[in-house]
Amino acid sequence: MNFAVIILFMHGCVTGMLGRTSQCQPRNHPTDSNTSHPINTAKSQTRPVFPHNGSSPHGLGSSQQKNTTMITMTHKPSYSLHHLQNVLDNTTTGQPGSTPVLPVLVFPQSSKGLKRRKRDWIIPPINFPENDRGPFPKPMVQMRSSRDKEAQLQYSITGPGADLDPKELFIVDRVTGWLSVTQPLDREGKDKYKLFAYAVSVGDGKAEGPMEIVINVIDQNDNNPEFTKDTFLGSVPESSPKGFEFMKVTAVDKDEPGSANSDIRYTLVSQDPQQPTASMFFLNPLTGGIQLHSDGLDREKYPKYTLIIQAADMEGEGLSNTATAIITVTDSNDNAPEFHPSEYTATVPENKVGAVVVKMTVTDGDEPHTPAWSTKYKIIQGNDGGFFNVSTGPSKLEGIITTAKGLDFEKTRQYTLLVIVENDAPFATRLPTSTATVTVNVEDVNEAPIFNPVEKVVARPENLAVGADLIAYTATEPDTANSKKVV
Repeated sequence: MNFAVIILFMHGCVTGMLGRTSQCQPRNHPTDSNTSHPINTAKSQTRPVFPHNGSSPHGLGSSQQKNTTMITMTHKPSYSLHHLQNVLDNTTTGQPGSTPVLPVLVFPQSSKGLKRRKRDWIIPPINFPENDRGPFPKPMVQMRSSRDKEAQLQYSITGPGADLDPKELFIVDRVTGWLSVTQPLDREGKDKYKLFAYAVSVGDGKAEGPMEIVINVIDQNDNNPEFTKDTFLGSVPESSPKGFEFMKVTAVDKDEPGSANSDIRYTLVSQDPQQPTASMFFLNPLTGGIQLHSDGLDREKYPKYTLIIQAADMEGEGLSNTATAIITVTDSNDNAPEFHPSEYTATVPENKVGAVVVKMTVTDGDEPHTPAWSTKYKIIQGNDGGFFNVSTGPSKLEGIITTAKGLDFEKTRQYTLLVIVENDAPFATRLPTSTATVTVNVEDVNEAPIFNPVEKVVARPENLAVGADLIAYTATEPDTANSKKVV
């Protein structure tokens, strides 16, 4: 059976085998007396229709007979449906001198007696913009069969958007074959619809094979970029070098990926505070990465910055949105602890172990209760005998010196100690090390005489006379080093 299908692409917007044309606005067209649908015009083009399997436009049947299918697009003044029928007759019958004025898709037919091989044919998709304002229902394309001059046909469609959810988004005039959309489309909700169209003869029930219709929803820039967070939090060490990237902001756009409608650029709108310079940070327009742009970060002066950032589509020229980035400047050990005062004098009684010699106080400008702020101490001079210990006090800003051994006034009456202070964290830059000098005077204590030896054994005859001397025992006075005999 020889038949043809005519597709009218509204607004002149069609892609696929016919190429792509720009989106067009509807025009005022004359209408046929039997229908309220306008008839659009088209520009004359003839293109082969390629089989879905990618073969050449000349397909071979089971008997190697060549078959050819052509699509014709024409642009002429609008015609009524009565004139359309005449065109259909001329197109399908091939009358001499006829000029096709509407797109015609003629499916090939094998010669008599030859069995036709089944093929899938590519029909150009219908491209229809989202957010169209109507009025609705709005015609999109018309389906026609060459058999409509032989019998009365009824047209129908199936698939998502027709008889499946979302139902009745697309409808077809059962008599004229006009396919219409009933409401604005939303590409972000669904970007493509696949329908199947049917033509059935009234009475005998003969049906054309189903025709697949693909409707592509063309994207419009109807979505602002959206940041993934309202507020982005980041931190940067105050000793960071220029060019150091420490955080990133991100935004997404629901419009068509890969198109200008979703091509986002980032812009730094404002910085607060604007010290020490108004351009402390650089925002990468493509990636959203935030880098340190200038020297001068100082947590002790400017511990926090607030940035307002804009994301705009259309490469920065379209719809936009803003978000906030809060940057905390974290402490680097750029302040050395310092002794206050730096000289101490103390007196310690001799012979006492664990005696507190002195408590040395220090100050540090770094963030409190951090490794860059807490301190540790070391005696670098004057403690050759290991008589003293130094430790960190409970406040973390205090060094405490105690005696590790008993001091001996008679041996050493004064010690001079040199003490340094450092932080638990290493310095971020080269910084001077603070030192303190501690003079320790040993206090003399009145010590008891010491017998030498401490224990002595005496042996005498039992008949020793009363008042006789047993032995002479010598004791030494430690304070004066004088010796005395005890008899």
